[in-house]
Parts: sequence; C-alpha cells; structure tokens
Amino acid sequence: MEEEVKKNGSGGDSPDPSPEEKALVRHWNSVIESCWNSHDWFRKAIRDSRKYVRGEQHDDGSGKLVRANLLYADIKNGVNRVYAKNPEISIRPAVAVDSSRYEQVKQFSRTCEVVLNRQLSDADLKRRAKAALRSADTTKIGWLKMDYQRSYELDPLILNRINDTQDNLLQLEAARKKLNDPNDSGDVELRRAELKVKLKSLQEQKEVIAAEGLVIDHVLSEHILLDTTQVRSIDEYDQAPWIAHCVPMTLTDARVRFGKKIEETNGYSMHRIDDDEDMKKYFRSGGMESTKEGQYIRVWEVWSKNDMTVLTFGEGAKEWLRPPYSPDTQSEQWYPFFPYSPERIDGSFYPLSKVDRLKELQDEHNRARTRFAEMRDRHIPHTLLRKGAYTDNDVKMMANPDRFGFAQIEGQEGIPLANDILPGINPQIDPQIYMTEHTERDWERSTNVADASRGFVTKPKTATEAAIADQANNMQSSGDSDELDDFLTRLSQSALEILLQELTVQQATRIAGETAVWPPGNMSKEEVFNLVSLEVKAGS
Repeated sequence: MEEEVKKNGSGGDSPDPSPEEKALVRHWNSVIESCWNSHDWFRKAIRDSRKYVRGEQHDDGSGKLVRANLLYADIKNGVNRVYAKNPEISIRPAVAVDSSRYEQVKQFSRTCEVVLNRQLSDADLKRRAKAALRSADTTKIGWLKMDYQRSYELDPLILNRINDTQDNLLQLEAARKKLNDPNDSGDVELRRAELKVKLKSLQEQKEVIAAEGLVIDHVLSEHILLDTTQVRSIDEYDQAPWIAHCVPMTLTDARVRFGKKIEETNGYSMHRIDDDEDMKKYFRSGGMESTKEGQYIRVWEVWSKNDMTVLTFGEGAKEWLRPPYSPDTQSEQWYPFFPYSPERIDGSFYPLSKVDRLKELQDEHNRARTRFAEMRDRHIPHTLLRKGAYTDNDVKMMANPDRFGFAQIEGQEGIPLANDILPGINPQIDPQIYMTEHTERDWERSTNVADASRGFVTKPKTATEAAIADQANNMQSSGDSDELDDFLTRLSQSALEILLQELTVQQATRIAGETAVWPPGNMSKEEVFNLVSLEVKAGS
C-alpha cells in the first residue's frame, strides 16, 4: 500500500533543484506575475459583475434600496433557452471518403458517435457547458478544460476528477501525516479510528482501481491567463504561445497532490483566505475546509505551445511542483482549454458580457424604483399643530387615542380646535416621473429578446408589432444557438481526437457493442487522424 502511495506522487521530497531549473522557474514566475498584475482591472471588473448578478451592487447597508435583479433573470432565461438539453453529437463520413470504403467508414462513424456521446455524458457536459454560458454572460468569457484521466501523478490539474482509488490513497497518506503531526490539536482518537476504518476498506481491495475517461472542468475566468500581446482576438486563443491555468490550493492539498514541502521558506507566496472574499467563496464552494488552514498558494499550470511542454509550479517557488512534461495524447489544437465568448468586439481581445451591456439599464431601473419607494414612504398622512397651542400631554393623547379613537385634551379655552389643527398637505406624486417603460424598451432592444419571451408583457402589441418582435427573437435565438454549436463542435472534435488515441478496441466495443469499428492500439497518431475525415456537428 505504501508503494502505491509513492507511485501517485505523495512520496518523499525531491532533491534540491539545479541552477538551470531555478532560473527557468524564476523566469516563468516573472512572466506570470507581470501578466497577473496587468489583469488587475479584469479581476475587479469580474467582482463588480458578479455583484450585479447576485443583486448586491451599490449596497449601502440601509436596507432601503430597491434592486430588481433583472440581470440574473435574463441570464438564467438565456441559458435555459439556448441550452435546453444535452446535445446529441452527430458524426457522418465526409464527402471526400472513397465510395469503396464508405460502408466501413459509416460503421466507424456510428461507433465514434456512440462512444463520444457516452463519454461527454459521463463527463457531465451539460452542467459544465451551462456554467461556461453563465460565465460568458457575467465575466466576458466562459472557459472549459478537457482532458483524459489516466493517473493522478501524470494527469494535468483537473478539479472534477473521476473518483477512484488513486484519490483515496493520497487522502490516506495525508491522514497518516496528519495523525503524526505534533501540532495537530484535533481529536487524535477520533482521527485514529477514522484512519483504521479507511485502512481496512482499502486493504480489502485486491488491486488499485484507476478510473479512465474524459473529464471536463469549468474554469473561472480570472484563473486563465494568456499572452494577449501575441493574439488580437479571443478567436485566436489557440495561436497564443502559452496559456496558464491558476489553481488555488490549500497547503495540505498541495502537499498531498505533489508530495512537496510547501513552506514560505521555500519561496512560496502564501495568501490568507480570509483576506479575500472571492477566495472564501471559492474554497467553500469546492467543499474545502478553508477556515481550518487559513492559507493557500497559487499553483500555475502553464501550457507552452512553443515547446509543447506543460510546466507546473507554485507562485514564488524555486522549483517545479512536478517535472515539465509533454502530453502523450492531445487534440490537434493541443491546448485543453475551450473559451465560449459570443459577444466579441472587433479590434478587442476581450468580448463584452451581458452584464457590461445591461448593468446601466439595471441601475436606471433600480434608481427609479428606489426614488419612487422613497417618495411613497414620505407620502404619509399627517396633522399640523400650532406650536405652543397644546401641552405635551395633549399632543401625546392625540397621537395615541384609545381603542375607540377618542383622545381627551385640554386645548385652549374659547379657541376652536380647527384654528390650531390642520391636515398636513403632501406633495403630489407624479407616477410618470418614476415609470420604467423606457428602460424596459431599451432592455428589449439591447437583448433582442421580446418581453413575451421572458414570460411577461409590459405593453400590449398589435399583431404586426408582435410578429416583428417574434422574428427578431427567433433570429437572436438562432444566432445564440449557432455560437453554442460552434463551441460544442470544437470541444467534440477535440474529444474525439483524444478518444481515438486513448481507447482500445475492447473499450470501444464495451460502449458501442459487438459491431463497433475502432482503430487498433498500435496505430500512430498520424495514422489515426488520416484514417477518415469526419464532420462533427453538435445540435444544441
């Protein structure tokens, strides 16, 4: 069992890094730090945008602001409208396929279709893709990361791994270390009992089970960096010389994952979780016990296309967290990252988000509603009393009559009450000043989605107006679906290229049945790619 743990990267510490390794790690730390600092504006914009979607923008703590969360409703409606169900990937032989091989290629296409749909379904594509759509609407770009899971030690950094015994072994080793930690102030006896149960469960297994298959991560937009000086548009992302993925990790997670001493004395830059609201949300949403550790590091995985190498290091560190490696199997685009960005702008790398386009309209709507609420609160019936005409007790009795509505007061002898008591006059409320129809019309024009499609009608329309609005809505939905289909087609094409290199004939047969046609495992990557020409089309 101990040997298995060491195989999976949780063994002893590596020897001191060489001068060449230190120089290269220092170079990449400098490159990433410069790029990270230059994107401060982007992370700030993301924080502000998420506040809008959560309905927390401009919160002054008074509790008197009226904030209709129109953006969240529009984003949710748009995602559900465009991605109603998981796409069925359709694969057909291309026109260029020789007629003498068409039937064989057709059967091979069917096998690919069954295998690909099964693998994407198992990877929970629908949930990950919806998360990417929400990210694009909120933070400009939605990123997915896809790879093939093989072993914990050799795989790229994937958060949504398929659970297998490799994970259990690493957790087991972490539990052993924690149990022997003299600084651990927890319940030692409880930890010892839990450890014995886990050991017994693992020892009863005859072999280590390593799960395989496609895995898809949704990556937060602020955790992706790429060299924007070399590419002009997000569409050219695959031409970037490198793409870096930041994975915040607690110190325990990093030590277990890489088997390294993660200490400040080794150069690692430590960050306090409680100093950053975004990080507190990040670790808690991932089910990590952030409050118990208090610190985290940024682990960077840099995919350098110039030399086809993956580099993994901690921010500020002097050594690699794992030796640089070149992935054995990758798709034609090489990068495992896939951006979804439907609101692209000519001449700008970063596209627009739905929040960028609509937040001012939401502010205008909420300002009008807040001011109307303030005026309504001030419009309270009241009574005017002449100063000095009544005693404090009289005023108190008038303000608090008995349950029958009577109040006994002294008043002024010989002076009618009507001379000193007058009804207060409230300023007239003009509802037209606080109407929001103009904002709603601008919202409708900006989104190209008619109000009826969002489940309500702000203003009745004639038959002609309704037909025009319906036509515009259909055009917008068609355009959104086309963007999504392009995104899913790129991801599906890459997934198929990876599966053709990874799956054996036996594995493909188990998925697609006895009539499956699959290339043998001894074929080279070039032979696999040149075997047939396939057209992959995703139907959202």
